Amino acid sequence: MRVVRSLGSITPETPFAATIGAFDGVHLGHQSLFEQLRRQAAERQVQTLAITFDPDPAEVVSPNPPPYLTSLQQRIELIDEIGVDELCIVHFDETVRTMTAEDFLDHVRAHADVVELLVGHDFAMGHDRQGTRAVLEAYAQLHSFACAIADAFLIDDEPVSASRVRTLMSSGDLPSAARLLGRFPAISGIVVEGDKRGRQIGFPTANLGLDQRWAVPADGVYVANTYLDSRRWHSVVNVGMRPTFNSPQRTIESHILDFSDEIYGQPITVEFLHRLRGEQKFSGIEAIREQIGKDAQAAREHFARLSS
Repeated sequence: MRVVRSLGSITPETPFAATIGAFDGVHLGHQSLFEQLRRQAAERQVQTLAITFDPDPAEVVSPNPPPYLTSLQQRIELIDEIGVDELCIVHFDETVRTMTAEDFLDHVRAHADVVELLVGHDFAMGHDRQGTRAVLEAYAQLHSFACAIADAFLIDDEPVSASRVRTLMSSGDLPSAARLLGRFPAISGIVVEGDKRGRQIGFPTANLGLDQRWAVPADGVYVANTYLDSRRWHSVVNVGMRPTFNSPQRTIESHILDFSDEIYGQPITVEFLHRLRGEQKFSGIEAIREQIGKDAQAAREHFARLSS
């Protein structure tokens, strides 16, 4: 997949079937949209083009934007796996925010030969989201290209959406969130120094420093995979405020099973698989050590069941 960082860098003199969206999470609804885009491009014998934004438009438009399900790099990788030919990442700023839908599409068409535009069932674009389905269809007719609206992708009779995934994650329902994503939720960041209490009690942890506002699962203890240098390690992860120690901020701490290397400053990805329990306040260090030992054993048993 060719990735470009501006509309002016799109491959010239190449006809495209195109789609536009934030695509946070690249969930099954997005995947269905991309698959339909590929089919329609094949019928027309043209290339596929996806146009997305960085930052997410909600970061600029909303005073209280929702947290991200994926980083920009994850979005790129996931869209690449689907098989889109070209991805254009548009910097979303005040100039783009104040464009009408027609102005933005004029800008797109000035740089890309769009023969068909496919958007999601709930899509709207442009200043104050005035670029509704009717506006897009009228614009397409005026400028002689096709416009199609994809059907909603339903699971349990409800459309799959990023907001629905976030709600499931916030309740700790990872299996349901994974059903909508088509994979388990994952968070990436850099390992930062913590208070090293885990090491003191015999269970060292990699503390995840977050580089964006991630959608984080409900506070509690999880069976997880931790990815480091393209290797996967079985892990137990604590998400929460560590009430026993009156922690001032929420942390994500991965105890990587059978691992003791120093990895401060290194990027890792934590993939959440299964919630073992909610967060608890303990009477002291010994009680914590005993419970973490039980959590680690439960995680080992979980992975053993998966491999059997």
